[in-house]
Amino acid sequence: MARSALLDSFEKSSRDLATKGTHLISQTYLASLGVFEIAREQSSGLVDKLVTRGEKVEHDGKEYLRKQLTEQKDILESWRREVVSYAEGTLERFRTSVQGRFDLLATAIEHLESRLKKLEATVAELPVHEYDKLTAKEIQVKLEELDVEQMNALRAHEAEHKNRVTVMEAIDGRLKKLETETTV
Repeated sequence: MARSALLDSFEKSSRDLATKGTHLISQTYLASLGVFEIAREQSSGLVDKLVTRGEKVEHDGKEYLRKQLTEQKDILESWRREVVSYAEGTLERFRTSVQGRFDLLATAIEHLESRLKKLEATVAELPVHEYDKLTAKEIQVKLEELDVEQMNALRAHEAEHKNRVTVMEAIDGRLKKLETETTV
């Protein structure tokens, strides 16, 4: 019986051990299933967090770029306004300068036209035909034919135009001669 008791004890120990081993294997299997499920749940949550974070970063990035673009557009618009203002000021100064020059030219032209009319009237009134084309010697010969009034008209014309010394002296000499003849 000792052997049978030993055998029974061994069988019972083996069954207990098998039951405990089966239970341990079952628990290990269930634990691994639990780990897998927890990992799946956490990875699913992690993926959701990563997607959410990625969407936020994308949105923030777009907002940042929109803000930078708006600031750059504002800067460019400011520069454009400055350039346009500077160009308009320069054009206005140029316009004013040119207008001032045109005004001066117009005044000078009016003055010249006035002088030309006076000269034309004087030339038309000159007692010597084609006076301005004559040489000093030719004029001196013609002076003998003129009276005081005609001599004064020639003197004024000569003084304003060619102002030749020899002609002026000849006119002045002839005027003195005529004055002494009229006073005698």
